Amino acid sequence: MTVGHAPAVSALGASAPARYHYLDALRAALMFMGVFVHAAAIGEVRAFRLIASASNLFRMDGFFVISGFFASMLVLRYRPGLMVRRRLLSIGVPFVAALVLLNPIALWLMYNQHNPHVGLVDYLLGHLAEHPAGPPRYWHLHLWFLVALLVYTLCSPAVFAALSALFRTRQFDWVARSRPWTMAALVTFVLLATLVLQGAYLLALRPVIETTPANFVVRSTLQCLPFFVVGMALFLDRQRLLPAFSRPAPVLLVVCGGLLCAVKLDLAAPLGSELGDELVRAALALAIVVNLFAFFHRFVNRERPSLRYGADAAYSVYLLHYVLIYVLAALLGIGANATLPGLLLITALTFVITLSVHHFLIRRFRVLAVVFNGKIALGKPSPARFEARRPALAADATAPLRLPGQRSASRDQPPAAAPGRGGDPYRRRGGRHRAPKA
Repeated sequence: MTVGHAPAVSALGASAPARYHYLDALRAALMFMGVFVHAAAIGEVRAFRLIASASNLFRMDGFFVISGFFASMLVLRYRPGLMVRRRLLSIGVPFVAALVLLNPIALWLMYNQHNPHVGLVDYLLGHLAEHPAGPPRYWHLHLWFLVALLVYTLCSPAVFAALSALFRTRQFDWVARSRPWTMAALVTFVLLATLVLQGAYLLALRPVIETTPANFVVRSTLQCLPFFVVGMALFLDRQRLLPAFSRPAPVLLVVCGGLLCAVKLDLAAPLGSELGDELVRAALALAIVVNLFAFFHRFVNRERPSLRYGADAAYSVYLLHYVLIYVLAALLGIGANATLPGLLLITALTFVITLSVHHFLIRRFRVLAVVFNGKIALGKPSPARFEARRPALAADATAPLRLPGQRSASRDQPPAAAPGRGGDPYRRRGGRHRAPKA
């Protein structure tokens, strides 16, 4: 039985496929798309600008839906406390390394592209033009998503507990039996959460932090939080919510796209405000992500070595690509007057070099795997919760899951009792049966 052909019954305790290949592939595709997005900032090349504009509609929202999905998996695979410690290390170490080692060089090269050249030391000491030209140079550059993931990691156990309680209610069971009601509930949640979070930002937070270095990160973290929660929910009831989310939704896409066009053409005055625009964009992002799930589930749902390799390399490529884009632009003399062939050359070289670094260095030296791929082993999976043996970053799920106190499908049975001594396959017997290593 696969996810795509699950029965319409509660899936909190049902088995899952060994690996979600299409989610691995989609996550890697979204991260690789970032190379084109950030190369677009070098020059005014129409094709690359269109890619960047399209990316702003859905890319990071889709990434965080998938991140939330795997966060729920890890809460079950490990104890919540251990899950948080593992994720803080696997996200925090690459974040600090890239922030300290790579971002200063990228920011310096960005400055030199649009202003009289200065040395790296002079740049770091602040010896700059009084009014520098060029795009904003945020301290975090592309690493803001790691800050958001750190925040979401801290919230994951509480969100997991709240969703678990919600999913045991009769009201949720009734909604989850119908795909239209399921999609309506997800859209409603995203809209309400966006209304609350962005409303709080616009009214209370922005007046205080708008001129501080935290502004962009705070706003982006609040924007993407609803999508992360949606992802956590998809895993928790993955035999009903996930199939509903992985089927085409063309009507939803057309309606949300039409609303955005109406807003841009000033045909929908009530939605023309900043908050109204946020709501429309959130709904459209969800619609696009649903259809991307459907596309990848239909066409990229088999295990292929190339897909597995790409999923593993995506993190390394994403951390390294930003500084490399500007290094190549400086070496090739490509600046604001960039042409399409020039940006294509930079993009191709970026992929070749970053994938080579991943293949020949990061995969082969443990310290580099820790620093630039977050491969940190800490603790062991909890066999009573989740029988799995892959690293924390892998997208796998192999055994039936049972939440504490889960009710049966008929809702008439008492909570399932914990397995007895003889029912634990990992209980030691004469020293032969040991818990699986992480």
